Amino acid sequence: MKGEALAVDRATEGALAVRDLPSSIRVGCADVTVIVWTALGAAGARRWGEWSAIEQVIRIQENMPSGPRAVEAVLHEVLHAIWWAYSMPEEKLAEEQTVSILGAAMTALWRDNPALLAWVARWSSAVGSEGVH
Repeated sequence: MKGEALAVDRATEGALAVRDLPSSIRVGCADVTVIVWTALGAAGARRWGEWSAIEQVIRIQENMPSGPRAVEAVLHEVLHAIWWAYSMPEEKLAEEQTVSILGAAMTALWRDNPALLAWVARWSSAVGSEGVH
C-alpha cells in the first residue's frame, strides 16, 4: 500500500515537473520552443521526448514517471539540440574534442537559461530521485 502511494506521488511529480518547464530554451543562437507532448503522441513515437532541428522544438511527454526522469529526458533532448547548434559531426569525435565542445555549450546553456537551471535543480532532487538509474 505504501509503495503504491509513492508511485502515485512520483507520477504526479513527473507531470508537475513537465508543466513547470520553461516554454523556450536558448541553445547556441537558437531559441528552442519546448512543447508538452501528449502521452498518446509520445507513445505513438515510442519515446519520452524528441528534438526537431527543422522545427526548432523539443517535445517532452506530459506524464513522466518522476521529476528526475523528466530532467533526464529534457537534458537528453537539449544535448541533441547542442549537437546540432554546434555543428558536431555525426561521425565519432575524439573524447577531448567532444568534451571541449560540450563544456562550452553547457556553460552557454546555463548562462542563457537561468530558469532551466533552476528547473533542473528543483526537479532533479525531487521525491522520485531514488528510483531513477
